[in-house]
Amino acid sequence: LILREFVEHLQTNRAGATQRDIDRTTAAWVVEDVSKLPEELRCCCVCLEDVSKGQQVRTLPCLHTFHAGCAEEWLKKKKLCPLCQFAIDGDSSDAAVAALEESSAAP
Repeated sequence: LILREFVEHLQTNRAGATQRDIDRTTAAWVVEDVSKLPEELRCCCVCLEDVSKGQQVRTLPCLHTFHAGCAEEWLKKKKLCPLCQFAIDGDSSDAAVAALEESSAAP
């Protein structure tokens, strides 16, 4: 019960990234040739859609890449990579909170 209350407190008091944070800590670029992308970067794991030529994508500090819009929307809610939970600002407390959230969600 105490752990659940702690997680709820952290969820309500944790802010996502600002657009300035996102621009400062990630890299936006346009895909010119999808065939040159590694297989794991050819699909956005946020929306599950394929990445196409001409689309803008965003690479996080952990080197995971997503559609730019998907990444920005996600990061404005949580400062963590949606795939590996790495904090874009290097603050490991966000990753710890994510781990607590996952463990408290288990029955």
